[in-house]
Amino acid sequence: MYKTLTCLLVLLIILKLQTAHAQSTNPPERCGFKPKSHSEEFEKWMQAKKQLQKHQRNTSNNSIYRIPVVVHIIHDGEDEGKGLNLSDETIKTLIKNVNDDFRRKSGTRGHNTHPSGVDTQIEFHLAQISPEGLPTTGIRRIDYNKLLDSLGREGIEGYRTAGYWNPEQYFNIWFSRFSRGFLGRAEFPETDLPGIPQPTEKIEEDGIFINSTYFMEGEEGPYGLGRTLTHEIGHFLGLLHVWGIKSNCENDDYCDDTPLVSGPHGSCSGSTPLACNGEPAMIENYMDYSDDACMNIFTKDQMVRMRTVLEHSPRRKTLTTSPGLIRSDIGANTVKTYPNPALETLNVEFGLNVLGLSHEWILYNLQGQIIQRFTFVAKHQMVFNLPLVASKVLILKIQGPALNTTQKIMIGN
Repeated sequence: MYKTLTCLLVLLIILKLQTAHAQSTNPPERCGFKPKSHSEEFEKWMQAKKQLQKHQRNTSNNSIYRIPVVVHIIHDGEDEGKGLNLSDETIKTLIKNVNDDFRRKSGTRGHNTHPSGVDTQIEFHLAQISPEGLPTTGIRRIDYNKLLDSLGREGIEGYRTAGYWNPEQYFNIWFSRFSRGFLGRAEFPETDLPGIPQPTEKIEEDGIFINSTYFMEGEEGPYGLGRTLTHEIGHFLGLLHVWGIKSNCENDDYCDDTPLVSGPHGSCSGSTPLACNGEPAMIENYMDYSDDACMNIFTKDQMVRMRTVLEHSPRRKTLTTSPGLIRSDIGANTVKTYPNPALETLNVEFGLNVLGLSHEWILYNLQGQIIQRFTFVAKHQMVFNLPLVASKVLILKIQGPALNTTQKIMIGN
């Protein structure tokens, strides 16, 4: 009897330890995306825009969209590359991995040979130009502790307003530790239809959050390959989870080429689970909950959906023409002026190496007389007022530490 009680006691202790271990190692919720604003009206908007694109296929289907990204790293005061203060190299690697995924790049984890897999022709690049028109790395660092006195301890959601760039021009991504256990969360895109509740009340809340706990240097696990970022960007561009809104076989993600599933999947080891129709589930899809090593597919319908958002959604379509990236053909040490002929103003774009430096602007007439002269600090895109003169031809000279150029400017129609 004593041996029996001893064995039972040992068994109970083992079970308790195993339970405690299981509770302490419970995986985090993969995604904090809550599509409360999603509605049938949004899908009607989406379908109408997709139909419009079919009639404009020659102008909308082949462009490679390049989106400027600003990363806000909210840390606990650590040195760069320590703890939550992720290094520049880590951020650049994560952005590279995202582009490998979205472009289905050969020789990377983002490549696949699945018949439904596609290159979305969407890319993400760290911003080169700040909202002030000056050079930037696209990475900002914010010490969490320095915000406490002014903002209070409200969790990461309370610190968005302390560091964001205009979301109509920049794709904001925040990295920080979350008080809740999800890996990431995204804001759903807007529509331009009246009467549809929008996903975020404040413009400064538009973007995505990533739990940097899982990306710290030396951190290993099933989520360290950056697919959380890929997944959340999918939401940011209008994708739902592959099981739709609710976990059952009655919901849909509105993409015909992703098999309908009853809920999320995790590890991809073992036999492939089945979709609701009995065919293999697409556990490799970025919009599932599979481990990072499993994921590597966006489908054609998902691509069309994301590109539709980028072409029509009010706070997404402006990202594709943002001044946050140098999109013109000017070199790093050159300048571009337009229009020519000009009337009252002249637009000037400066190359990256010129930005932030003081230069001199001199306008001459054909007799060599100076009719306008001043100094300025170069920004990427500037507009200069031209003097009212009778001459139809002016000579513009811009000179400074990074640029020395002379151009002929025609005046008039």
